[in-house]
Order: sequence, then structure tokens, then C-alpha cells
Amino acid sequence: MYGYPPKLDENPPFYGNPDIINILIKMGNNAKADNTIKNTAKALRRLDRDTDLNNPEQVKQYIANMQVSDGYKKAFCVAYNKYCKHYKIQWRMPKYRVQQKPKDSKACMHTESKKSSC
Repeated sequence: MYGYPPKLDENPPFYGNPDIINILIKMGNNAKADNTIKNTAKALRRLDRDTDLNNPEQVKQYIANMQVSDGYKKAFCVAYNKYCKHYKIQWRMPKYRVQQKPKDSKACMHTESKKSSC
């Protein structure tokens, strides 16, 4: 409509630390999905806010102490791994196991007489 500014993305991926922006641009040039770029940006911005991105041990400890699921921690590790590869920082990425949710909730219904695990 006329007279109103267009609605902008509430969380644009390309702002902040230039070191992070370079990685996001590279991801875009490599045809990564928009959601992949946005999630990487979100994770790296949070790590940049709370840690020194050039200190892998500090980042690893920060991620380990996060009160979130292992799947969320893994996403942070994958994002930081992109940063480390781009800037040739040595780090050993921790392995977090993501527990799969059952596809069919009816298949995992428990009865008192029959105890099964999903």
C-alpha cells in the first residue's frame, strides 16, 4: 500500500560482525537455503555476543553449558564449525546425539499390560 514502508525481515541475516557476514555471503554464493543461512547467522551472532569466536575452547564450553537440547547444541556446533573452517581455526567439534522423535504416536502408545520402548 502507498504511504506505508514495506515490511522488512524482522531478523535479517546480514548485519553485525563483518567476520560473520563474510561467512553468510559465502553460504549464499554456494546456494545454501535461506533458512540455513538465517539459522547459522542466529547461532553465530549469539556466540559472538557471549564468547570470543577466535577462542574455540571458550565457545565449546559455552555451548556445553547451554540449558538446551542436544539438537540445539549440535546446530550451534555446526554453525561454529563453518566459522572455524572459513577462518582456519583449529577446533574439535563435540558430538551431540539428537534423539529421534517417533513418527507415529499411535505406534508408541504404552499400555499397562505391555511395556515397550519407542
